[in-house]
Amino acid sequence: MKKVLCSLLVLFMAAAMTNTVKADDKELKKELSAKTSKDIRKEAKKLENDGWQIMPGKLPLEKQLEQSQIAQLRENDEGESFFIVGSASVVGGNYTIAKQMADNNAKLEICRSLSDMVATKLTQELSNMDLGNNQAEALLEVASAAKSVSSMQIKGTEYLLEIFRDLGKGKTEVRVVMAISREKAMSQAREEVKKSLKDKSSQYLKDIDA
Repeated sequence: MKKVLCSLLVLFMAAAMTNTVKADDKELKKELSAKTSKDIRKEAKKLENDGWQIMPGKLPLEKQLEQSQIAQLRENDEGESFFIVGSASVVGGNYTIAKQMADNNAKLEICRSLSDMVATKLTQELSNMDLGNNQAEALLEVASAAKSVSSMQIKGTEYLLEIFRDLGKGKTEVRVVMAISREKAMSQAREEVKKSLKDKSSQYLKDIDA
């Protein structure tokens, strides 16, 4: 079983390192149609009418919406989304509390999406192996490793959208959209998977980290 997990980890790490950018932001901006740009302006106006604001020093709302749209259109050479995106809207007693909660929830959404991606990749690699009687045990190890990714402390996220509105009666609502490149996220996921499988493949981990 140890050799199986070691091989699985090698394949997962190799696959996760092959993602490269397919289209840069300038190309994607050109692809945005006049209708899409008009829709973005309408959405910005609607949000403003609904009381949403930006903090001083942040990009204009319309620019943030465009930035978010571009990020979600961007793909790598494998045709996968270049960014993993998470969003959240939270009401709190003040801006600071609501913002902190929104940030945490958006990051949690990113980690859950990343966990699903990891589980899919590991399961696909597993299906290509002849495991015999070890199949059930290996599947349990894969599920455990993927689950650990969903609760990890992810680093390097960036804001695509960051707005707030005063709801009155001492309540503030904060909405954020955050993103991290798939490559950067997968790098952190690899380390989390390595930790999760450490007891099963400690000698191998010493070899690949040498």
